[in-house]
Amino acid sequence: MLIAAIGITVAWRRATAAAGTLADLTEAVVDLHGRTLAEFLGLECPQPFDRETGSRITTLLRKGA
Repeated sequence: MLIAAIGITVAWRRATAAAGTLADLTEAVVDLHGRTLAEFLGLECPQPFDRETGSRITTLLRKGA
């Protein structure tokens, strides 16, 4: 039982760290390529990339929309 609890704790910590890394990488990709993506989708993109443009991209690309 103790080994299982330790295993779950380690897995939880690794999953949390991996999720944080994925969030950082996703943010970096958007910072680098968000403007290109907006233009590719036919959206006007002000300088700098803003929250409204990001919301419009999300709406266009959301699954099931």
